[in-house]
Amino acid sequence: MKMKPLQVITIPRYITKIQVAKARRAKYYKKGNKIPKKYSHHKFKDGLLVDENGERLIANPRTVGKPRWEALSGNKLTSGYASPFTRNKIATALKDFYTPFIRSMRPLTEFPIRMEWEFHTTVTQANFDLSNFWFYLKYFEDTLVIEGIIPDDSVEFITHAAAPMLVPVDRFGQRKFVFRFFHDDREVFKRREPWNLNQ
Repeated sequence: MKMKPLQVITIPRYITKIQVAKARRAKYYKKGNKIPKKYSHHKFKDGLLVDENGERLIANPRTVGKPRWEALSGNKLTSGYASPFTRNKIATALKDFYTPFIRSMRPLTEFPIRMEWEFHTTVTQANFDLSNFWFYLKYFEDTLVIEGIIPDDSVEFITHAAAPMLVPVDRFGQRKFVFRFFHDDREVFKRREPWNLNQ
């Protein structure tokens, strides 16, 4: 008989990108940059390309002033591609997203726990690695601690971290996470510090 979960939480429409800037800054052509042919007759002033009126020519006219979004990617985070500012933005955005859902939970009191994670998403091409979505779990666990659902996310309290189990859906709007929490009452924890389940 399958063990009944201590709690189940469903998180619909998980975020897949975050806004890292409300308005992109203008970029200008500098000496040494590749200059479009239409600007080849212009000259440089103080190291920047200017028009006939001495105004700096904008190199990113299509995106300047528009929000800048960053797609969430475990591969990118692992490679350290982002600045500390962007990485902090990602962490804060995920924690802010999780918070209202986690606040609906009751604090867990039976430890240690094991977790299960259903990852509902569309599969247009079966060429992605589920393990690359580790960051969703990382900040979910952090938010559980922040909101007082668990005292800490160390092995004293979580002895079986969740791994994403794929559940294909038809439409991207149906995407969601389902987390289940169980008491991990394996024999190995019954007479071993710090768990001592027999006490």
